[in-house]
Amino acid sequence: MVQCSTAWTTRPRTPLEIRAKVALQSRSPPQNPSDIFLGMHQTPPVAERSHTHLLRHFAKSIKLIILTTVVGALIGTLTSQFQHPRWLAKMTVQIGQVTMPEQAGQLIESQLSATDRYNLASSRLLVLQEMGLPTDVNNDREAKVIFDSLRATPAKGLDLIELEVSDYSRDRAQAALMASFKVFSAEHQKRFEPTVNDMKRALDLASAKLASVEADSDRTYKSIQSGNATGNNSHDILLTNTATLINEQIVALNKQTTELQGALSPLRTYPTRMLVAPYVPERPSTPSAKLLIAVGAALGMLVGAAIAALRNPRRV
Repeated sequence: MVQCSTAWTTRPRTPLEIRAKVALQSRSPPQNPSDIFLGMHQTPPVAERSHTHLLRHFAKSIKLIILTTVVGALIGTLTSQFQHPRWLAKMTVQIGQVTMPEQAGQLIESQLSATDRYNLASSRLLVLQEMGLPTDVNNDREAKVIFDSLRATPAKGLDLIELEVSDYSRDRAQAALMASFKVFSAEHQKRFEPTVNDMKRALDLASAKLASVEADSDRTYKSIQSGNATGNNSHDILLTNTATLINEQIVALNKQTTELQGALSPLRTYPTRMLVAPYVPERPSTPSAKLLIAVGAALGMLVGAAIAALRNPRRV
């Protein structure tokens, strides 16, 4: 039995077949199965890992901001519990003026001097005495708040000053302001009243002299008329000269009384007075509990945002 062996022979490839094979290999290169398996287990790209870390950092920042906001609100709540409401009373005062005859009006006290005198500790202690409060301000809460808050500031006008004081009660704040004005204006009254009384006495004296001289003038005029009837020329000349002197006195006394009356006019001479009534608002000047809580929460949120901004994300 004859066995036949078949020999594998390879047919030479044409140039066209070679070019087609090369083109096919360049389009879809062969891939090793091990490479495919390893590709399924590769780590995420760098951009994806950075994005994930940023999200985690943002979540932590939100938690931090919420925490600081809550802490700030709690601090505002505690502050409102320990804070006592206070009312601020204000008043505008006009410094008194005295006008002498044939002179311009002069303030009883300059604006700066009056402001400094009101702000002196001794003046504030006088206010406490006027209100019947103890002068030892360290042992009395109400006396301390009044003593610390009494203040005068210059206003826009050169003869105006602003007074203010605070207290834990609206009525007490107004009472403290009135007491401070009483103490403040008392010093001005000591200077105002003697000067005005002197001018009033001078006016009364001038008015009395004027009335007496006018009576003499009437008598002299009647004598002149009777002298003309008798024909006594020398007597008439004497009466005429007397009447002339009397008329000069009348003119001088009229001028003096007019000047004194003008100087004593309320528009030119007046005591220290309240320009407007004391103003005390219905609501206290201290912030309310809601406002303190809101401010505390806002500050806490800002602090949390600042801390979160300073904490940079971990570098990749």
